[in-house]
Amino acid sequence: MQVPGDDAVNLYFSRKGFLGCLPALVLLMCVACSESGGGYPETTRTVISGRVANMDVYPDYATMSVQVKDFRGSHKVYADSIAPDGSFHIEFDLHHTQDISVSPIVRNVLARPGDSIHIELDFKRLSEIVFTGDFDRQNRDYHAYVNSYYLLDYYHRADMNMGLEEYLRFCDSVYMRIQEKYAEFSELREPGPEVRQWISDHMDIRYYAAIFRRLSSGGMPGEMKLGLPETHRGIFTDMESLFRNDQLHSGVFGLMNTFLSGLSVTLPEIGDVRPDEFNRSMIERIEDSAGSDLFRQMLTAYVYYRDFSQNRTGFYEQDPGLFDRLIAEDRIRIPLLEHYRDVRDHLSNPHLSHRELMQGMEGTLAHQLLDSIFNAHEGKVIYMDFWTTWCGPCIALFPSAQEMIRNYHDRDIAFVFICMGTQEEQWATLVEEAGLEAGHIYCTPEQTQSLYRELQIGGHPYYMLADNNGFIVHRGYYLTPMKPLTLEAIDLLLD
Repeated sequence: MQVPGDDAVNLYFSRKGFLGCLPALVLLMCVACSESGGGYPETTRTVISGRVANMDVYPDYATMSVQVKDFRGSHKVYADSIAPDGSFHIEFDLHHTQDISVSPIVRNVLARPGDSIHIELDFKRLSEIVFTGDFDRQNRDYHAYVNSYYLLDYYHRADMNMGLEEYLRFCDSVYMRIQEKYAEFSELREPGPEVRQWISDHMDIRYYAAIFRRLSSGGMPGEMKLGLPETHRGIFTDMESLFRNDQLHSGVFGLMNTFLSGLSVTLPEIGDVRPDEFNRSMIERIEDSAGSDLFRQMLTAYVYYRDFSQNRTGFYEQDPGLFDRLIAEDRIRIPLLEHYRDVRDHLSNPHLSHRELMQGMEGTLAHQLLDSIFNAHEGKVIYMDFWTTWCGPCIALFPSAQEMIRNYHDRDIAFVFICMGTQEEQWATLVEEAGLEAGHIYCTPEQTQSLYRELQIGGHPYYMLADNNGFIVHRGYYLTPMKPLTLEAIDLLLD
């Protein structure tokens, strides 16, 4: 990894807006996608099987599950009940080597398309996980790394009030320490190429995420005037090496979404331009600019994904043939079409969608928290803002949120701000400074993890809107305070 930065690119983004800078974005990021040539492996069906011993130690663990991240950063969950003899068998499709989550206890494993991985797990000796079958040596090395001090980083210890250059020096020192620890591990275990690649990508992703977190907390992404010093030029171009056909670290999806979300706020005001016209213009620009077919499809899919995530399906439904022509890769089109069907079903019957969501969360801390909110505001429309203290855009939107709260002060609507993933003292300080005339909830670390997992929250700010019967009608990133789409959704429920 080269140490990041790129002022020229940042200034270009700030001046041109997202549509204007798509050619540069594609050129920055598509090179790695074209390097390996790609194509699918002959077999994509992948198996995780195994046996659990001493199940009586944790009788509540009756199911083994596998979570596979797709290009949006969302999880697809596959599960199997643990049989009386402790056995389980889970099948799913993979299209490239990646890390996948296996619960309970196991955490992550590395898998290739077509692998058959067998896991022996003893609930009395949780640290003694035995891997056999395909990729067994790689997963032993992988677990030796992630379950030891080698994986620890200390980016979270940085004072977010540091000056940018001081913060970057801190991140550099953390990164260097992680590299030193990896050198120790590599000398001890001599891991194979897949594990080395995963570790290298992991170190880079954590580094980039720490820098984006600082830039976000400073409120700068809206203008993209990142002001990175000359010593840290290349952050966006360095990221391109993480996007490969053969092997992807699951964290890269969230990093890509974070990057694109940061760029999205640079969009110029589109005035009376209809969303469908905007989508078509963006797709045309991508078509003209992308050199890598895979990355062209990923960028195009993100246009559709953003539309679906805002409960808009018309652009796809007016011309499904365009979608078919533009997006051919199964790893992209399958999860995207599943998302479309979920949105379509939700729009046709939001109450049924709500019941399915809540039933799936039954017994979790997330379920308990949402239930308490619905009960406390019975008979009212409820607008929920899920935020965190280190999210610059969240805090930057507080004045708009306060304006919206006052606009509806005499209506039957409750505003609830739910803070996740931070220290209680920081939350209390920011709540007092913001002066929002709303309900406030601080989430414990356990509640935070449950909300992230059950609602599949991939970033902040995140919103939910419930009707006066306590049914969630809208949820996602698009219900920004005072935006016309948000006000229209609220008015519809109130009327």
